[in-house]
Amino acid sequence: MAMVAKCCVILACSSRHLTVGKRRQIFTLVEACSTLYRTIAPIPVWYCYFVAVTNSFSGVTASLCGGMYLAIKVTATVERCKYVGFVGKGYLKGEATYGKFATAEQLEAHQGGDCSICQGQLDGPISLPCGHLFCEECVSEWLDREPTCPLCRSQVTPGRFQLGGSASGGDGSTSLLPLLF
Repeated sequence: MAMVAKCCVILACSSRHLTVGKRRQIFTLVEACSTLYRTIAPIPVWYCYFVAVTNSFSGVTASLCGGMYLAIKVTATVERCKYVGFVGKGYLKGEATYGKFATAEQLEAHQGGDCSICQGQLDGPISLPCGHLFCEECVSEWLDREPTCPLCRSQVTPGRFQLGGSASGGDGSTSLLPLLF
């Protein structure tokens, strides 16, 4: 379902000429919603399984297994909901998932105006939490491989979340790892 939704986004974005950053935000939002769905969908099946299988041993064991499973799933679901809210709020505010778009003051203070990764003029400058500026496309490619700032190596995570996907969590890539439980 997530891949179909992303294909629809690609078709819609091509006619509207959205920037790469906006498309990345939309893909990340679709993937966050998909991950939330994949977290919630197996709950009834596994809950019934735990209760039915363990009920043959004793009612207490069935209740204990079912309760522990629900507690784990509720915790995971709450975290996924927070992540969907975080990504949605960032999209509505126009913020990048892993930093903020640079202000005029930050660009003025940045000597040379060049990106440290591509050595070219800053294109869609992003300010990481450590304060370093990079091109949006350059830093997103970097963060896909390494979740640290290219200059000072400080840890860069999307907000306080690190819920699967790529290292940056902001490229909207679909995880091929199924959520069995």
